[in-house]
Amino acid sequence: PEPVKAPVIEEPIVKDEMRVLSCDIALMDSKNGKNNDNAIFTFFRCIPKNENYIAEVLHQASYEGAKAKELALYIKRLYYDGQCEYIVLDCAGNGISVLDELGEITVDTERGETYPPLKAMNEDRYMERCGYPNAQKCIYCIAGNQKLNHEIATQLKTSFQNKTIKLLKNQMEAEDFIEGFATMTPQQQADKLLPYIQTSLMQNEIICLEYEIKQSYIRVYETGRNRKDRYSSLSYGNYFIRLQEKKLQKRSKKKSSINLW
Repeated sequence: PEPVKAPVIEEPIVKDEMRVLSCDIALMDSKNGKNNDNAIFTFFRCIPKNENYIAEVLHQASYEGAKAKELALYIKRLYYDGQCEYIVLDCAGNGISVLDELGEITVDTERGETYPPLKAMNEDRYMERCGYPNAQKCIYCIAGNQKLNHEIATQLKTSFQNKTIKLLKNQMEAEDFIEGFATMTPQQQADKLLPYIQTSLMQNEIICLEYEIKQSYIRVYETGRNRKDRYSSLSYGNYFIRLQEKKLQKRSKKKSSINLW
């Protein structure tokens, strides 16, 4: 895969803004060197408004056939390029090996950078995997189960319904409002369109997903050759953002209570 970086966010970070990188993990199959799934990274810019976070999904990146060490490098690049506060990481299955790599010092020979170790922020079993006691605690680990997957799916639906999550326009609309698009070189046009193409792919993937009610829980699943890795990355990130949103609301209520006195 090519070296990656987050989209350039020209707007300065506003008060209480939160930036989140959500990662759905898929690794190269060590036996045959192939994998049907992609690792998907989703970049959120979250702006507080009326005790809620408006989560703007500005970018997705996909990688197929990478190893754990490579994915950890990509994640750290995106994390620091995008000035993120948190990483949401799928730690089920092979994802745990990426967590272990994130917990190490990472040397980026292509950029001439050295990234520090990053550590889990939830659950002792994940935090203890990092050998650096003073590493930054910024990784929220998710290992899906029937109940949690139900909560993640319903929370994403709610976020779309109450408009607290926003996607870019699709690629068909993008050319009309990208300033100076017609005068760009083909490579510049391709670079500008990429986030919108990724958005279209994500929307198409979500539309093709199926769901069923099993033991009172919603199960979202793919059929045939369809995938749900983009959905997973999006929904994991949104779930974490809503957890942080509850903390935002508690702080707001506490502040209001103090002001009453």
